[in-house]
Amino acid sequence: NCQLTNTINLNGKVAFNDDRVAKIYPMVSGVIQNIKVMLGDYVHKGQVLGVIKSSEMAGISNDLVNAETNLRVATKNNEVAQEMFKSGLASQKEILTAEATFQQAQSELKKVKRVLHINGGNINGEYVMHSPIDGFVVEKFATNDMSIRADNSTGLFTISDLKNVWVIANVYESTISLVHLNDNVEVTTLSYPGKVFKGKVDKVMNVLDPTNK
Repeated sequence: NCQLTNTINLNGKVAFNDDRVAKIYPMVSGVIQNIKVMLGDYVHKGQVLGVIKSSEMAGISNDLVNAETNLRVATKNNEVAQEMFKSGLASQKEILTAEATFQQAQSELKKVKRVLHINGGNINGEYVMHSPIDGFVVEKFATNDMSIRADNSTGLFTISDLKNVWVIANVYESTISLVHLNDNVEVTTLSYPGKVFKGKVDKVMNVLDPTNK
């Protein structure tokens, strides 16, 4: 008995595994300096990619200093008010006002610290870009002295670990019935014409290209 196997040839492309890709976008406006990596470099999680000199970060640092100063003053005023109240020299209203001011100062400092933490925690007017994962720099759209804005829709870096990749193949309507999940696949590429890569059909996307069907 011989086993019959249906095979079809498909054209496609090799793409990043989107589940293992990290795109780095600018969180603040400023000027990029001290880029540490080049396209194709392998980077580790937490490694510095570059630095953004930012007036926004300088403003947050200034807000932190002001919030810390206001809290120290509010803390002292609250302590004085408490002592005066015990001595009968301050009213209940004055105590409540001092406590409210103290609590507001605490809340403002916590808020500024959260904002600073979200933006990297640097207090020198800089936003330091770190790689969130181990992987290769597969896209780089940043150059030294380039001005950027936080609403820029283009990422500055793309990091992918490339431990596995997606092969996206185009299937025509006439042959779609022959393709099933978990079917075995053999892939050959122009870069390695003599080598066969083996895989399985992981997903069939329900998308029809109106041009080539």
